[in-house]
Amino acid sequence: MWFFSKSNSKAGALPFAWTPRDHATGHEPMDEDHRQLAALVTEVEAIIAARGDRNEAYRVMDLLVQTARDHFQREEAFMAEAGYGGLERHAAQHAELLATCQDLLRQFKNGTLSGLALPTFLKNWLVPHIQGCDRQFVQELRKVPGRLPLG
Repeated sequence: MWFFSKSNSKAGALPFAWTPRDHATGHEPMDEDHRQLAALVTEVEAIIAARGDRNEAYRVMDLLVQTARDHFQREEAFMAEAGYGGLERHAAQHAELLATCQDLLRQFKNGTLSGLALPTFLKNWLVPHIQGCDRQFVQELRKVPGRLPLG
């Protein structure tokens, strides 16, 4: 899976690989969702880079937002099942991200926004979120035997 680094997110920047060492949380169902999100970001960027069909780019962007929404629902369910104290704060971050993504998607559909805006925003939000909040959730739950839901 490919993302661009936050510090070098300009179009044409060199990508870096989504790797377990750098991006895995240690909770396989969440990590699989993260890999799927990365693949969709890459697909949108490839369509835009090839100056592909805007309708196809929109279709994949819409799928990307829906996949993120589905992932967040699963992730929040894992957190609720585990009794995670940071669930409310984490869910608020998810809701804010989805609202922004919906707005960017609407702007792209209306022709007032570049096709790279949504995937760039998402990857620049997602990578630090995975490396910070999601890993923190998994690490906290690993401290208590049997508390980490397997999904």
